Order: sequence, then C-alpha cells, then structure tokens
Amino acid sequence: MVDPRHMLTEIADRQRAWLKTLFEQPPVIDDLDQDLTTYQAMMVDPTVSACIETIKTAILDQPPTIIAAPNGEHVAAEIELQLSRLDLENWLWISLNALWRGFNAQEITWEFDDRAQQFHLLELAELDAESTGFGLDAKDRLQSILYQPGGAERQEIPLGKVWLHRHKPSRLHPAGQSILQAAYRPYRAKDQLTKYWSLSCQRYGMPQIIGSAPAGTPQSVVDDFLKASRAIQLDGVAVVPDQIAYQIITPTYAQAVVFAEALHWMDAQIQAALLLQFKAGSILGPENVTEGAIVAQGGSTSQRILHIARELSQSFTNQVVRPLVAANWGPQASVELCPQLLIPEPPAPPNAPGDEQNVPGDE
Repeated sequence: MVDPRHMLTEIADRQRAWLKTLFEQPPVIDDLDQDLTTYQAMMVDPTVSACIETIKTAILDQPPTIIAAPNGEHVAAEIELQLSRLDLENWLWISLNALWRGFNAQEITWEFDDRAQQFHLLELAELDAESTGFGLDAKDRLQSILYQPGGAERQEIPLGKVWLHRHKPSRLHPAGQSILQAAYRPYRAKDQLTKYWSLSCQRYGMPQIIGSAPAGTPQSVVDDFLKASRAIQLDGVAVVPDQIAYQIITPTYAQAVVFAEALHWMDAQIQAALLLQFKAGSILGPENVTEGAIVAQGGSTSQRILHIARELSQSFTNQVVRPLVAANWGPQASVELCPQLLIPEPPAPPNAPGDEQNVPGDE
C-alpha cells in the first residue's frame, strides 16, 4: 500500500525528453529490410487512426457511472462526488492510448480535506510514454515505474503513485501489447505503395512526348526540342523545331486504378486487424461477404470493444479508486465496500471507416 503522504504532491519530473530513451515501447521490425517504424508513426495513417478513434469513441459513448458495493452506498456517493468535479472522461480517453502503445501511465495526485478529514483525488497527469519504463523483479513481475526524461536522472516511482493502464499485460509483455502489431504488415505495404504511386504520378502523370530527329540533327536543335517538350507538358503550348517530328502520348489511367485498388485492399486488411471487419472488395471478395459473415464480424468487433471497456473499468477501479477508499475508510473497506467504475456496454459499432458495403438483400 502506498504511503498516503506520497499522494499529496506530484513527484514526476516533467522536463521534456530530448531523445527517445531505452524505455520506449520497442518498434516493430520488418524482417525483410530491417526498417524500423514506431507505433506512433502508424497512428499518422488515416485508416489506423480512424480505427483507434472508432474503438475509443464506442467505449466512451456514454458517461461512466459508479456502482456501489453492498452496504457501501456512502462510500460510492463520496467517490462519485469527487469524480464529478474532475475531468474523468478525458482521463479515460487518454488511458485508451494503451491500445496502440501497449500501456499508458498517469501520475495520481491527492489532496487532503482538513474539514472532512479525508483524502480527495485531485488530478491525473499523463507521463511521457517514451520516457517511461518498468522495474521488474527476477520473475518479471512489475515492481515500480521508471521515469527518465532526456537529460534528467532516472526516477523510480512507486506503483501506487501511478495509474498504469495496460492492454493485455503478462510476464512476457509487462509493457502490455499493442493492437497495431497485427496491422503492421498491411500498413507497411500501404506506406511503400503510396510512395511508389506518388513517384509513378510524377513520372507518368503528364503526357509523354516522343520525338524523331533525322541523323545529323545538330545538338542545339535537339536541346530546343527538349525544352519545347517540357513546355508542352507544363503549359500545353510551345514552339517545336520543324526538323523534328513528334507525337504526344496521353497518360493511361490503368496504373492509377491498380494502385488505388491495392491501397483499398491494404486499408481493408488494416480494418480487419483492428476492427475485426472485412470490407467488400477485400480478400474475401464482394461475392463472398454474406449476411452471416457481416453479422459475425459486427459481433466480433462488439466483443473486442466490450473486453477493452471491461479492462479499463477494472484498471481504474483497482488502481485509482481502491487506494483512495483504503486511505479514507481503511484497508478492509477497500475490499468490502469499494465501488466499481462501470462503463456502460458500448452500442453496436458502425461499419469500418469508409466501408460502404451493404448487407445482401438490402437493395
């Protein structure tokens, strides 16, 4: 149990990190070329970001509530009153960054009310994830939080001083697990394909001009033709030397269609990894996306969101609410009278972002 006196002040040094430290969540490694990307870089992708936002929005669609334990209505009322004065929903929203980071750490600060002779929750303040690490024992059990912004000395912060929300933690993964790991391969392919498409547009998006010069044509005439060709591509008009015959080949849109279809498929794979939904036109093919498959996909997404919401409720209750109850009403009360944070069951999620598939038979 953390010493209540430690809860009255913030102790984490918040100097801005200059460099990423060894505590950063390990980047994903592409085995083919050893190129590195971090989960934060993946969050810049619109499809990845939209999927994460969809999950977070579904979980916090309705305000959380406090459920009293048997005979603990007075404790629940006090906790609910304290939380009503604070920015609870924003703290929960921030904590859900653990979905793609693996973990999210927020320092807990209390204040002491002299009149009521009680500790009150004052604030949760997010710690820089790239400067946050974990003190483990010989069996890889979490013992403390290590915090070291660039240029500062390492701090060891007691577990009870930090709300450490982790997604699917284990001894093997003490920092939690990111749901982006399953989406990395299609994200990586999409990122590379977008660069190639941009290069293709640069090279072949303008008309090609092929000139035919008789043997012995002076180099100065050839140079004039090249300048005129460039002017035709950029301005649509130019004076061409009459010694050179030429033809203009307009760009084909077949390549653009191929790139667009490939990117559409990559987006579908990202959505399948994060929302457990396949879009029409994905690997299943539109003719194979049956009504039963769509219903099953929606159910899988709902179950994932429900599991994440339950994980968040338990994490906040055990790490934020329970220590506060123990400090104010005693250790036994934290077991018997501790209220629970309840996040209402999320509604059925919409289709994946950008998905326009229809259930067969809707027409």
